[in-house]
Amino acid sequence: MSNKATISSVQSHNNQETTLVLNSLKRKIPNGKGLAKRRVVVRRTHSPKNTPSAFFPPILAPPSKNTLSNVDAVLVPPTVQGISEAARSSIVAFPTETVYLVGCRAQNKEAIQMLMLVKEQLQGKSHQCCPQIDLISRKFMNPPVLCINSIEQVKEIIHFNPPKSYALVKPQPASPTPSSSPTRTNVDPSSPLLQQQMLITRFSEGKIVLNRLVSNFWPGPFVIFVPTKDDATTRLPSEILIKVESSGSFKSFVGLRCPSHPLARRLIKATKNPIVTFSALTSADTTSVCSSAAEVQTALQRATTSRKLIVPCINGEDKREVFAVPTCELGIPSTVVLIEEGKRQIHILRNEAANKITPTDIQQALLRNCNADIKEQDQRYQTLRAVLMKWKVIQHEV
Repeated sequence: MSNKATISSVQSHNNQETTLVLNSLKRKIPNGKGLAKRRVVVRRTHSPKNTPSAFFPPILAPPSKNTLSNVDAVLVPPTVQGISEAARSSIVAFPTETVYLVGCRAQNKEAIQMLMLVKEQLQGKSHQCCPQIDLISRKFMNPPVLCINSIEQVKEIIHFNPPKSYALVKPQPASPTPSSSPTRTNVDPSSPLLQQQMLITRFSEGKIVLNRLVSNFWPGPFVIFVPTKDDATTRLPSEILIKVESSGSFKSFVGLRCPSHPLARRLIKATKNPIVTFSALTSADTTSVCSSAAEVQTALQRATTSRKLIVPCINGEDKREVFAVPTCELGIPSTVVLIEEGKRQIHILRNEAANKITPTDIQQALLRNCNADIKEQDQRYQTLRAVLMKWKVIQHEV
């Protein structure tokens, strides 16, 4: 005799067991008094012997919000293999020519949130997403900075004004008092009269300024804040952007740095991405920075997170054979400048005494010919020089 069964499946709360209810499935009772329904519990598994399956690991309880774990910093040897292993971690600490930095990949949003939590505890300041800074009142929030090996890595997120037409107008012979030097004008290139008297050059002032600063101060302890595109928030997390009021509206800026130390450059190359970084402080109530791996290890242990976090720290003081350049020789934070193209101004937001770069140094860097293919007698060079002489460098006291 065949019995027809209707099977209904009910998923249990732990998703590891399935209750099968077999209705109308009857078997004879041993005492012969009749038939009875039976409720059968069957464990779902791929094994015929009902052994535990590797596809269903035991579920771990979510971490409690009241339970915090200290960050554990592990020293990593400064070797090629050690740097490669550190590059695979979500958060890493590494030395530069200035101080030790703590950072993570710019594309890892979850790691950036964790990094901001650690930054808040180490620096003793609450971090705001996309904070606003006032260049007039000289308020600077020290936001995180993107460490890169080349400006080409971030050229898609940099946004300056489109190129304009510039020209040097030659002095007219009929003029009673001809000028001894040519003058620069922002002209309409369609004018046939002016086309006979000048050589038109098109370029973006912001890009020229950025290229001059990069050519003169990179790689090195020099951070440049540049304007980003309007859709930069879709590519960059808001935690690493700042808002600056420029020409009546707030614009987003991001800080860029190209370190010169080989350990830092090797790590950036290994991650294949820009690294969001901040300077590690020895304590939350001081401005002294960490200049050794031991100080970073002690500082990170002060931070707590909702889950266990292991941060590899590249030990720059360990014995090295490949990367023999001393770490943290300067022992102070980098110089920070901001390019405000709308007002033709470069703002020096931070400038330490031991690494002081004067406004004159930056002004000379703008006027220095960085392109060997352009001769100083060339009209294009003269046009660029005339435009860049309009830019001002402003020193802000922090």
